[in-house]
Amino acid sequence: MDVFDEAILAVLKDGRGRSFNQILEQVGFSHNTLRLHLEHLVESAREQNKPFIRIIDFESDEWHVAHTRNLEEESKLIEAGFEYVRFSERDNIAIYRKRK
Repeated sequence: MDVFDEAILAVLKDGRGRSFNQILEQVGFSHNTLRLHLEHLVESAREQNKPFIRIIDFESDEWHVAHTRNLEEESKLIEAGFEYVRFSERDNIAIYRKRK
C-alpha cells in the first residue's frame, strides 16, 4: 500500500458512498492516478473477500465521447478538455472522452 492508496482509504473510511468525481475532488490527484489505485484497491479487497466495492458509486459518471482521424481534430478535442482513451486499430481512430 502506498501514499495514494492511503489517501483514498482516508477519504472513504467513514463508509459513505461517493461518486468517482467526489473522491477525485477530495484526494486531489489526477483522474488516471485515482482510477489505477482504485482498481488496485478493489482487486486487493476482492482477493481478501472484503466489500470495498460497495462504498464506491461508479454509476454516476457520464461521458461525452468523441473520435478523430487526424491531428487537427485531436488538437481541437484536447483544447476542449477531452482526454485520450485509446486508439482503435480496427476503425483507425483515436477515442477521446470528457465528463458531462
